[in-house]
Amino acid sequence: MDLPTSPRPDDVLPIAADVPSWTARDTAIGVLATLVPLLTLNLYLMWTSAPLTKALAPAADAELAVVQFIFTGAIEAVFLIAPLRYARRRAGERALAELGFRPVNVGLAVGLMLLGQGLVLGLSYASDVVAQWLFHVVPQTNLDQLIKQVCFAPRATIATVMVATLIAPPVEEIFFRGFLLQGLRRVVPVPWAVVISAAIFAAAHLSPGSTFLLFALGLILGYLRVSTRSLWPGIGLHMLNNSLGLLQVVLIVANFSQN
Repeated sequence: MDLPTSPRPDDVLPIAADVPSWTARDTAIGVLATLVPLLTLNLYLMWTSAPLTKALAPAADAELAVVQFIFTGAIEAVFLIAPLRYARRRAGERALAELGFRPVNVGLAVGLMLLGQGLVLGLSYASDVVAQWLFHVVPQTNLDQLIKQVCFAPRATIATVMVATLIAPPVEEIFFRGFLLQGLRRVVPVPWAVVISAAIFAAAHLSPGSTFLLFALGLILGYLRVSTRSLWPGIGLHMLNNSLGLLQVVLIVANFSQN
């Protein structure tokens, strides 16, 4: 096990400016070591997995739901390895604080979450209108693809979206806004760090139809992390945004079950 170590003299930057103890090199290694295997695995699964074409029996659907929840949750947990490793090595007892686990005014956090969610919904509507006007088609998001599977495997679909709502927001915020964005701040101005981290966040989801909205969401989440110096508002917004998808899936499943 690696013990906490003090930053080398040439790595030291003012922590008062919310710059982390881990270096740009740490950030690059951590991001590549995390994203390259995950993206390779996801591309392989996308290439080899065929969509369901007939409804699963309830028992088979329930079994698939458990497998989906565990497997998808385990994949999401990989996002924690690099942030916790490098933050612990460089910052020691301040690791969690430097990642962004700092107290924040609850009223301010809730207000920013609601404002951010309203902006995301507005951008979603606007992007659909523009895409339909320019290309005569509405972009298909990851959620749209999952909804198509509801009639074949409702329980497994709900399990997948539950991971996206309960597990993905905190671990992805730790990785993209706590670790990556903060590491970028050591080498580029803050606005560029927000933009670059948002672009990587969008690209990592491998969803062409969602790229614009994911990039916009990444910008908003990055702004929350920088402006409040805390991950909590971003985690809250991320969970709120994904919970709307979960609610939509649950309502569709309920309607499907009644019919």
